[in-house]
Amino acid sequence: VLAADAVEAVAPLLAAGDRVAVLAERPPAGLPGEVVVLEPVGDADGYARHLYERLRVADAAGVDVVVAVPPASDGIGAAVLDRLR
Repeated sequence: VLAADAVEAVAPLLAAGDRVAVLAERPPAGLPGEVVVLEPVGDADGYARHLYERLRVADAAGVDVVVAVPPASDGIGAAVLDRLR
């Protein structure tokens, strides 16, 4: 999802009782307090380096759904998008 849509995307998941985390280069503003904000990954290179580590953290925290705000789709960002799909 886009950063602007992340807050909107988590609402129905939380309402359904899911434990939700957000993974992004920078956490979107306005996320509900019950959302687990995974440590920001920085730029697209950082996203590529830390993607699986952050997913393991989410798993260890008992997260049901990770809402991912992907990096730009050029360069290494294309590889990250491929992994997220």
